[in-house]
Amino acid sequence: MKYSAKIRNGLRWTAISAFTAGLVAIWGCILSEKPFHPVKYFDLGTPDTMMVKGVDFKIENVCNSSNTRLKMAYRVSDNRIETDDYNKWIQNPGSLLTRYLRVAFESDVPVKRKNKTVTWLLNGGIDVFEIDLPKKEVRLGLNYYIVRESDNKILIRQYRSLTTKLETMEPEAFARAMTVNAKKLAVKIRNDILKLQADDKKHANSRRSKTAK
Repeated sequence: MKYSAKIRNGLRWTAISAFTAGLVAIWGCILSEKPFHPVKYFDLGTPDTMMVKGVDFKIENVCNSSNTRLKMAYRVSDNRIETDDYNKWIQNPGSLLTRYLRVAFESDVPVKRKNKTVTWLLNGGIDVFEIDLPKKEVRLGLNYYIVRESDNKILIRQYRSLTTKLETMEPEAFARAMTVNAKKLAVKIRNDILKLQADDKKHANSRRSKTAK
């Protein structure tokens, strides 16, 4: 079938216009795509041992009631918190701290002696786990109590608020500072255990002295 020159030119320009529109659409999609941004995950590392020889001490559970879940939380003013989509904790703060303390206080009491050893249990709750950008510090706040397993008597009840200054303003530094806070907390808990151990020995000696009389 023969077409007039006018029709052929019209078809040619229609094809060119369609091709050009296709290229524009493709490039528009390419240019509008956000660049790939990998998500980084952080934990508190593996602690040094904090166990007290001859003590059966167990970390039962540390729950999380802070404003942080998995995304890192940044306090940017007195009343405003922002979260980070690309820098996250591998677990929620309660699970992170529970694991850290369990590793730090893994008992050295042999299984065959456990029924002859006083067992103390720790439970707690995190209410602060955040990066304070204006103050350039990382904060950890924890309520906890230690009970004697045999009668559930509360022996120690404490609130600890720990802060560590930031080296640099980057996620790796945030994680390192929070790990320092966790280590400070473990040292304070170890001091609590040493006090309980000393009190326990003191009471045992007192009972023996009374019996001897």
